[in-house]
Amino acid sequence: MEISARLVSDPYNVRWRWKALAAVRLLIVASSKSEESVGGEQVVARSSEFENVQARDDENQELVKLLTSCCPIKIKTQSIEGEGIVIDQIAKVNILLQSYISKADVDGFALVADMNHVVQSAGRIFRALFELCVKKGFVTLANKLLTLNKVVTQRVWPHQHALRQVCCPPPLSLTCTDI
Repeated sequence: MEISARLVSDPYNVRWRWKALAAVRLLIVASSKSEESVGGEQVVARSSEFENVQARDDENQELVKLLTSCCPIKIKTQSIEGEGIVIDQIAKVNILLQSYISKADVDGFALVADMNHVVQSAGRIFRALFELCVKKGFVTLANKLLTLNKVVTQRVWPHQHALRQVCCPPPLSLTCTDI
């Protein structure tokens, strides 16, 4: 099950439809299970679009810090005795996507570049899967994918207030002489 934004963006490409349908079926099965479900961000993280995103050892400490501070959705990571938490490619994509939505500050040029690539591709993949679900008549799943697409584009989690996307101006200090 691999989805590529390049394949999804071409409406006449037949190959992407089968891969996208497999992803949609995975989301339907996951949403029907009550125990541990696979979210849309996990399906996107396993996309072939992110094969070039490498999990580097020098970024591991920064990714663990981002994971603990600003990732509200649980991410599966590997913990190796003596080395701590080891982050793989799928976990890195998930962490970068959730960090972007949470408006976290990311240090390092490579992480910022990877984050921009992940966010742009994830938005296209969510929109393409949404359109596919609408055409196939999967209304509940289309609603979830539209919500995920809005989360990525507006950088606001569904449980947060919509005014969070507006930056707060500095406080005004008016005195009697200013009026």
